[in-house]
Amino acid sequence: MIAYIFPGQGSQKKGMGKDYFDANQDLIDSADTILGYSVRDLCQNDPDHQLDQTQYTQPMLYIVNAMMWLDLKKSLKQKPDYFAGHSLGEYNALLAANAFDFETGLKLVQKRGQLMADAKNGGMAALIGFDENQVRAILEESKLNNIFVANLNSPSQIVISGLRNEIDQSEALFKAAGLKLFIKLKVSGAFQQDSQLCLTCMPYHQIFQSMMKAKKYQIHIREWKSLSMHFKKILMKNVLYHTFNCMNLKH
Repeated sequence: MIAYIFPGQGSQKKGMGKDYFDANQDLIDSADTILGYSVRDLCQNDPDHQLDQTQYTQPMLYIVNAMMWLDLKKSLKQKPDYFAGHSLGEYNALLAANAFDFETGLKLVQKRGQLMADAKNGGMAALIGFDENQVRAILEESKLNNIFVANLNSPSQIVISGLRNEIDQSEALFKAAGLKLFIKLKVSGAFQQDSQLCLTCMPYHQIFQSMMKAKKYQIHIREWKSLSMHFKKILMKNVLYHTFNCMNLKH
């Protein structure tokens, strides 16, 4: 079995994609037209320090992931069995599976990034070395009631999401308990958790939901066209709700 998993927000860095721009100029020209700014300049130079701002991060990662996939596909000897992604990376997984073309995916990701950028005052962190039960026990004991388990990326890599000040406070508590690594993610909001905190995001979720239902954004999953609405629901939910990647990989 061969599976490819595309990274999501938090993996961006200045200079990303530099080895793929020249070979994908048509794709970059199309992206520049859709977005209204230079993709190459933002990824390579980031002159205005925008790369960590959600409304720019998401389109840039989608584009770089797409270029890397196109390059990798040329040398594949065996067709992949599965595609998956971490949050934003799910759009690249669907692109790789021919669910939509590059331009359609980019327009969806552009709107997604704009909407999620408006969900402020939150933060996320990746905890490496503790399992879910350990993380939940520490959160419960600490009385940090506005932090929640957002992603279970693996049995020992848990992502938490919540109010930024409480995320900051929790770092010392987790490290004192013996956590190996606490990594604050470069995101602008408390994404992927279905708490009361995310009620502030609901208007944006509804806007994105309406957009996904628009006829011009029909998603087709090859011969599994009856599943297209199922995938639309997944994409709408991952703007807000937690994702349990380790469970998906197991099952």
